[in-house]
Amino acid sequence: MNVVLERSQLIELILPRATNLQTSVKFPDQPQLRDKRVTCIELFVSNDMQVSPLSNTAMIDMSTLVSSSATLTLYQEDPENETDTGQFTYYLPLQRLHYINNGTDLYSYNAVIFADLKLQWEKCIINFPKGIDTSGGALCIVLNAHYSSAKDNRYAKSGKIGGLGSDLKEWLNKLAEKVRQLEMRLQNKS
Repeated sequence: MNVVLERSQLIELILPRATNLQTSVKFPDQPQLRDKRVTCIELFVSNDMQVSPLSNTAMIDMSTLVSSSATLTLYQEDPENETDTGQFTYYLPLQRLHYINNGTDLYSYNAVIFADLKLQWEKCIINFPKGIDTSGGALCIVLNAHYSSAKDNRYAKSGKIGGLGSDLKEWLNKLAEKVRQLEMRLQNKS
């Protein structure tokens, strides 16, 4: 799956070495992503890269995430009313955000595209209902947030993507239809 990348920022969540099972990790504040519109989040695991490029901490593996039933909850502005905030994305299975086919791990063929989410990162959380054992050492979860500036919605305003209007829902529906058309063409060629 190809994802249009305008801007991105790596986010690192470290699960410190502990003697008890870890059941959640909160996101630290992400000052560089304040007032940004998140369009996609990617997950990296140990078979993608062995250590975090940010701290050199060992990466978590996909089997640990799956066996712990890891989920992501995002705290964001209400898409219908930007003056309201809350947890509007509940318990998204974390493995759904892994898009790299590394030949070993589960991966999603299609990226989860978010509708320009303005997140309050310090309130977002990853839960591990079955717990994660970090008694052997710290583990790291690395995510890559794709974003655009809240002030510039260049693609919607510029018309660079054929016939694009300013209505985001209309734009997303057109994009989804274009993707379906391309997938059908590719299937017909094979």
